[in-house]
Amino acid sequence: MSAEDTITREELAAYCGRLARDRGSYLSADEIWKDIQDCREPEYEPGAIYQDPAGRAWFRVRRDDLSGASWRCCESGSIYSHDVPERPLLKMTAGSAVRLPVSRSEVIDTLSDERSG
Repeated sequence: MSAEDTITREELAAYCGRLARDRGSYLSADEIWKDIQDCREPEYEPGAIYQDPAGRAWFRVRRDDLSGASWRCCESGSIYSHDVPERPLLKMTAGSAVRLPVSRSEVIDTLSDERSG
């Protein structure tokens, strides 16, 4: 079974809350699955840069200590937990028009630090 075929307790609880609030009626398993998939947060690619609604850039940091992933704020350089950046986040691409207040060498140093543990 892949991660795409499972739901978390938090997703199920959120769905049940929406069900009771919005519909109050029986739904088929397919309808429940579609609702959960539509509300699921995307997975964020380690090493990629995302922008929050306020325009701040966030670098996705993969953690090797099995505690999940976190975010490095490109403005401050500080590391934050998974839940800190305001959602939705937009993945930055080569053509994205955002100026990052960190240098290329700082990003390379961060990546090197992560690899060396």
